[in-house]
Amino acid sequence: SRRFVWILFLQKPHRCTGPPTPVAAMSFWGAKVAAGKSAKVETPEGELLHLSQACLDPAAPAGAAAKVFVEQGGEKYAVACLKEGGVECCALDLFIDLKEAKLSVGGKASVHLTGYFESEKWATSRTTRRPSRSPLRSRRRCSPRPSQQRRRRRRRPRRRRRRRR
Repeated sequence: SRRFVWILFLQKPHRCTGPPTPVAAMSFWGAKVAAGKSAKVETPEGELLHLSQACLDPAAPAGAAAKVFVEQGGEKYAVACLKEGGVECCALDLFIDLKEAKLSVGGKASVHLTGYFESEKWATSRTTRRPSRSPLRSRRRCSPRPSQQRRRRRRRPRRRRRRRR
């Protein structure tokens, strides 16, 4: 498996605050797991694997199926069921600590797994909610552009039509 380092900007630039600041460094992870095998993943210290996607191998035979499993604490859980000609790709959103868990594939087709490594610190801070600022404060700080302001139309009272006899 190859590793690439990405620096992600999780905040959009705001016209009043300037350019975004780097929030977290993440590195790409990908592996091709053969049918009936398990994936060996070397996890960097203090990082979790975010499993993002599972796809069947493009060279899978017609009608071949595969299941992706996560084994943890002696239990085996199916996280994706893929079939050629049906659901060939599945989006996932799983944070996995590979010191405690193992990825495996069952069936007759190999599967491509992709995701990225993220620091445990950032993974836990993203899942906990922080109190947001009051919307009034943000309005006072920076007013919207004239093109973004809504124009309110006055509604005219509807005329009642007289029935003709």
